[in-house]
Amino acid sequence: MPSLRRAFHLTLILGAILLTVAVLLLGVVALAPFVNLNYGDIPSYLAVNSKPEAHLYYPGSTVLAVETLGQSTTMGDPIPAHSSALLATDASSSPTGVLAWYRDYLTRHGWTEVSAGSFRRSSEVFKVEFWSLGQVRVTYAMSGCRSGATNCFGLIVGSNMPLPLGSNG
Repeated sequence: MPSLRRAFHLTLILGAILLTVAVLLLGVVALAPFVNLNYGDIPSYLAVNSKPEAHLYYPGSTVLAVETLGQSTTMGDPIPAHSSALLATDASSSPTGVLAWYRDYLTRHGWTEVSAGSFRRSSEVFKVEFWSLGQVRVTYAMSGCRSGATNCFGLIVGSNMPLPLGSNG
């Protein structure tokens, strides 16, 4: 009789565990359409975050803000997987010197400068923007930029980072 009682208790415990797992899975499935993780597509988020250019910061600068997002869409337009950082440089770092450092690094690694501060390598784009008081925003987009487009970053909307001075954003 004790083994029957033990089997009954084990069956109850196993049933409770299975019921709990089923309820949790049902909850996740039911709530998934209403949850926005703000990372975009997770595989492209991980891929862009693993690229060295996503963490290419001017030597000696201080990282003020970073935003990394996977590929997504807004109003039907693609937003490429990208990483953007707002950096503070010291007073001795001129915009010309900062851009020269990025130009040197990127061209040695197969990038082509398509306009001042905008670089391409295949479908990848890297952009250097100068803001006020020694602040620099660097943005790397892994894919989703059309080959002839130099304004790929116009597709990146919803950034939590402030806009550069003089922009109409």
